[in-house]
Amino acid sequence: VGHSLVIWLISWMAYPSMELLGVSDYYSWGTAVYTCLVLDMNYRVAFLNYTHNRYTIGTILASFVCYMLYLVVYPCTRLFADIFSPNMYMVPYQLVLAAPFWLCVFAVPAVLINIDMFLLLLN
Repeated sequence: VGHSLVIWLISWMAYPSMELLGVSDYYSWGTAVYTCLVLDMNYRVAFLNYTHNRYTIGTILASFVCYMLYLVVYPCTRLFADIFSPNMYMVPYQLVLAAPFWLCVFAVPAVLINIDMFLLLLN
């Protein structure tokens, strides 16, 4: 619950800036929040797993690569976007150009790492 609240709070605080830049529609904000969720999920897997080997690291990297591939192929290809979701066309491109998106991408893992390390220190 704590991780989802941090993701929501940081994304919610970035929303007004995204709105000023014109990337505040449902699809843009949802993609930004989901990207933060994917980052948190991969970070959390790496944090909780104490026995890293080539398979765990490869799986985490594959998760990032597959998500990036999805963001390039599905919403940035006119054919797929027209068939499945026309409003999603070029949303990742618009997000990459928006500074609040990058602030979320760096702030969410940074805050969550600090919280997790503090809680680990308490135990």
